[in-house]
Amino acid sequence: MVVYKIFDQVPAEAQPGHADPEAVVPKLGIDVSDGFYHLSARAEVAGTLSRFFSAADKVYIAHIDIPSDRTIVPEVGHLGNEPGESRLQWDEVRLSDTGAVTYFPHIYGNIRNKHVLKIETVHQNADGTWTF
Repeated sequence: MVVYKIFDQVPAEAQPGHADPEAVVPKLGIDVSDGFYHLSARAEVAGTLSRFFSAADKVYIAHIDIPSDRTIVPEVGHLGNEPGESRLQWDEVRLSDTGAVTYFPHIYGNIRNKHVLKIETVHQNADGTWTF
């Protein structure tokens, strides 16, 4: 299963092929304050970009591989070498712009470099939309 982490700048630890595959991808400010990595499923990326990155010209989207043998959807799964090191959890979220309730993937714990499949650069379209 692949989930997506959006960055305005790519930390070295998130670059695929980093010298240390066990390097921890740093959390952004909102991740630190909330205690988990904010992620999106593919179908949620465009909405996340519109809600939180409308002022950006471009962003970097990390494709994060969640090992299928350690993922239980939509409940709780594990990511990392040892069960329990980190967990993927689908949390209920009420969207502020529409009031709709949906589920977003969050990782509690760490994302390691070895789980980053690739980084994709995505540019905002002239009309303010994003194509991903």
